[in-house]
Amino acid sequence: MKFLNRNSNQIFQKHLKLNFPEIKKKNNKEGVILVEFHAWASHHICYSYIIDFFKKKYSCKVSAYEGFTLISSKITQSPFQKLKWSLGQKLGINNFGIYKQMGIESFVRPEKASSIDDKVANFIKNKKSFKNNNDLINFKLNNVWIGDLIYDTYLKVNNIPTIDVNDKNFQKFFSDVIYVFFYWFDFFKRNKVKALIISHSTYLYGMVMRIANSFDVTVCKPTFNTIYKIKKKNYTIGDEFFTFKKKFNKLPMQVKEAGISQSKKEINMMILGKRKFGLGYNFKKKKEPNKKKSKSPRVMIAMHNFYDSPHVFGKMLFPDFLIWLKHIVKISLKTDYEWYLKIHPENTKKDYSQIQSIIQKNKNVKLISHKKNQNDIIKMGIEYVLTCFGSIGFEYAYRGITVINACVRNPHAGYNFSHNPRSIKEFNNIILNLQKYKLKPVKKEVLEYFFMRRFYLRCNWLLINRNKISDGFGWNKKIYRPEMYELWVNSFDKRKHKAIIKTFKNFMQSNSSKLEKHHLSKH
Repeated sequence: MKFLNRNSNQIFQKHLKLNFPEIKKKNNKEGVILVEFHAWASHHICYSYIIDFFKKKYSCKVSAYEGFTLISSKITQSPFQKLKWSLGQKLGINNFGIYKQMGIESFVRPEKASSIDDKVANFIKNKKSFKNNNDLINFKLNNVWIGDLIYDTYLKVNNIPTIDVNDKNFQKFFSDVIYVFFYWFDFFKRNKVKALIISHSTYLYGMVMRIANSFDVTVCKPTFNTIYKIKKKNYTIGDEFFTFKKKFNKLPMQVKEAGISQSKKEINMMILGKRKFGLGYNFKKKKEPNKKKSKSPRVMIAMHNFYDSPHVFGKMLFPDFLIWLKHIVKISLKTDYEWYLKIHPENTKKDYSQIQSIIQKNKNVKLISHKKNQNDIIKMGIEYVLTCFGSIGFEYAYRGITVINACVRNPHAGYNFSHNPRSIKEFNNIILNLQKYKLKPVKKEVLEYFFMRRFYLRCNWLLINRNKISDGFGWNKKIYRPEMYELWVNSFDKRKHKAIIKTFKNFMQSNSSKLEKHHLSKH
């Protein structure tokens, strides 16, 4: 496998050398373009076009930076890690070779310095203690909001469902984050950063991005589906969900009708278990009779993966999924409803034990396996579903079921087919008076949402043959591996190459924050 990777890397490096002849050209103008360093092949393909564009625009050097500090690496490297980092740069080994062929002249990562240590110690000494988890989420440093990134990263790297802000391990982690923040903030103060190219805006990957935004640096986050230009106003992607309806209304009638038809077909295929997305419909059905109607409402809590970025779309009503669940179980004791909780496919045995200990406070909450087919669950007579921002929000609304979200900026927030309470008080009021808030979701609205989210606002700007690498509406794992380089090179042609260059230029010359179909160049 290592030999295959080396061969794939060499093929891609030759491709870069042939098709981006000026990308390695030395430039002497002041400034630097920063590019996130990692091993994801799909992003490297995107980066090659973006680096080439910015290098021609600014005529300055390009540096790669480590964005995964405190996620998968520590600030202080072991002797072996230092050796790998040093030799990788000098000899152009593996990903270092790819980046050097993309014009990268230096590689930057946080390093220990007594001046930063002193700054961190002084900050920690004078900082007010966090009173609760919301204080942490709202935390800003030098007027840069990073509390949500700290929160989500700590959950992820430690596989824990919530944070004790007074825990010594967390306080050590927090101190390390402050160190990394000061390192990068000082870097932007000392250097004229012209552009930043990133992979993710979530977890601590997003911290360098937000620092860059505070210095008014152009930030680009590319994927195979689109490209984002990120500024302070769109730190998280939650804002775009409120634009779907307006954008749909501006489309030609022919496009609208075709889009609704396409969405209807795909959702119906999902319900039949014939699509790789909507996993819960693919499980084996059981011959179960429809449950008789009950005088009491049947309510299902749709569990989340505890560690999977609770703040990906912005702030929720609750600090995390565990606190959300505890709140629901507590309020459920004030009701006479039939309560159910569906386990998430990614919940671990440890999560399962945690969930069981919480629902013991209301022994009327019945567990539903994550392997139970969604159609069978609906046959149970579920009338209401509670989620923070899950895709169940549109899936169950399409089946006429009332969904209550716990994140104002959820993907469905621009439509009226689910409830989007803006406060815990409103959330509680809806739950305690469910029958007053029963919805009759309009299917056409759900189809419109689905078309905009899953089809129209996804742009194949790299003109890729998706059949080889697509997995439902997502991408299969091979896009991140070196074999993606060969798939890319084998399907490459000059006409497509020129169209991609023109597409990115069109996008950068526009005022849009996201690449859309009208930016695409014809080829």
